[in-house]
Amino acid sequence: MKKRKFGLAAIMLALLLCLACVFAACDDDPVTPTPPPEGTEGEETVVEQVPVTVTPVDPPAGAARVTFARGAVQSAPEADGSYGVTVSTDLPGDGTLVLTAAQGENAGIGISAADDTDKAANTVTLAFTAASQPTFSATVTGAKVGKFSVSAVYTAAIDGATAGPASVSELDIRHTLDVTPAASSQPVGVKEAVTLTANASLSGATIAWATSGDKIGTLSATSGVSVNLTPDGETKGTATVTASYSYTPYGETEEVTVSDTATVTINERAQAPVQEGLIAFADFDYDKGTDVYLQTGTNANVTATYSANTTQSGTVHNGKAFAVTTSGDQYIDMTFDGSSLLSDSDTLTIAFWYNLAAKGGDWSSVATTQGATETSVRFDNLNVGGQQSGNFYPTHTEVTTAGGGVQNGASVTAAVDVANTWRYYTVTLDKTNGVYIYVNGSKICYYPYSIDGVQTVVDTFFSTINDTGTVRFFGYNVGGGTHYIDDLLICKGITGDNGVAALYAAVSGTAEA
Repeated sequence: MKKRKFGLAAIMLALLLCLACVFAACDDDPVTPTPPPEGTEGEETVVEQVPVTVTPVDPPAGAARVTFARGAVQSAPEADGSYGVTVSTDLPGDGTLVLTAAQGENAGIGISAADDTDKAANTVTLAFTAASQPTFSATVTGAKVGKFSVSAVYTAAIDGATAGPASVSELDIRHTLDVTPAASSQPVGVKEAVTLTANASLSGATIAWATSGDKIGTLSATSGVSVNLTPDGETKGTATVTASYSYTPYGETEEVTVSDTATVTINERAQAPVQEGLIAFADFDYDKGTDVYLQTGTNANVTATYSANTTQSGTVHNGKAFAVTTSGDQYIDMTFDGSSLLSDSDTLTIAFWYNLAAKGGDWSSVATTQGATETSVRFDNLNVGGQQSGNFYPTHTEVTTAGGGVQNGASVTAAVDVANTWRYYTVTLDKTNGVYIYVNGSKICYYPYSIDGVQTVVDTFFSTINDTGTVRFFGYNVGGGTHYIDDLLICKGITGDNGVAALYAAVSGTAEA
C-alpha cells in the first residue's frame, strides 16, 4: 500500500510543475517559428509584399502666356479700337487652345485669328501640336475705353482630354490728353500771346485750364480746346499751364481725370553788346509776323521788317537765327525816322554773326541802300562759291556801287567761306578813313575814303540813316546757298582795330551757343 501512495503523489507533483511552466511561458509571449517545409532547410525566408493602389498623375500641363502688343495700359480714341494679342505657348503635347475676350457683358467685343476653327464672335479656337509649339496672334476689336481681358485655356490630348489652367491678361484702355506746344519761350518785352491747344482723345471733352508758377501774364480762352497766355511784357519767369478733363470708363462707376501740362517761359532778353552809341540791335529770338523786335538806342526810332518769304531757324545759333535760304531777295529792311543819328565825325558799325550752311553759285550782299532811283550801294561779301574769273572770286570782299564802282579787295582772302562755322563779321565806315572789314575781330581788308567809289558808299549810308531812309540787310542772295545771321548790331562810336577787337571779345562768349 505505501508504494502506491508515493507513486500518486509524484504524479501530482509533476502535473503542478507542468502548469507552472505553462504560466511562465504565457508571461514571455514567445513566437514559435514555423518549421520550414521539408527540403528548404538553410534557405533565406522571403517576406511577402502587399500591393498598394496608386492614382495616376498627369504630367505638368505647360503654360500659355497672353500679352498685348503695346502693353497692359494703352491709350485709345473714342471710337472702338483694334488691339493685338500674342499668346506664346509651352505645351506638353498636342491639343487645342481657346482664347476668349470679355468686357463687361461682352459689349460687342470680338476676337479673331487667322487659324480660328470655330469663328465665334468672342472666342478663337486654335489647334497646336507638340512639335510646333507655335506663338498665336489674334486681334480684339470693339473694346470700349475701360478694362477688358483675354483668357487662354487649352485642352491637352494626353491620355484623353485634360483641361489646363487658364492664363488671363487684362488690358486697361484710357483716354489721353496732349497740350501743344509742350514748351515755348520768348524774350521779355514781347506781349504776343502764346496759344496752347489741348488735343483730347475723347471728342467733345470739356477742358478745364489752370495756371501755376510765375504770374507772367493773363490766361484767356479762345475756344473749348485752346487758350491764350498773354505776357505782361515785364515779368520774367515760367508759368505752367494745365489742361484736364474727366470721364467714366466702361464698366466703372468712378470718374477718371486726364491732364497734361505745358510751360511758357519769359526769358531775359540778350542785351545789345553796345549801349552807348546803340542805334539798333536784332537778336532774332522772336518775331511777330513780319516785324522784327529791335532794341534801339536813345533817339533811335528804328523799325524793321522781314521779307515775306524769310524764315528763322531755332537750331543754328544762340536762340534763333535769321535765315537766307534761296536765291533772290530775302532780307531785313531797317527804316530810320530822320533823327540825324550820325555826325560827320562818327564811325558807323555794322556787325553780326554769320554762318554759311550750304554753298551756292555766287555771293550774298551784306547791306544795301536804295535811293529814289533805286541805285544801290552795297557791301558785297558772304561769298559762297564765286566765279574764277571777272570781278568775283572765292572768299573775296568788296565794296561796290550799282554802276560797278569800287571792286578792289578781290584779292583779299577772307575766311568767311567756311561752311557750318559761326564767324563774327564787322564793317566800320567813317568819312575820314573809309571802310574796314573784320572777321572775328581781325581786319581782313580796308578801302580808303579817298577813293571816289568808297566816298559814295560811306556818304550814302550816313545820309540814309540820318534821313528817313531804309537799309536792306542780306538781300541779293545771288546763286542761292544758305546763310544764317544772328545778333545784327548797328551802332556808332567803335573806332580802330582795338575798338573792333574789344567788341568781338564782348560777344565771343555767345558764339556757337
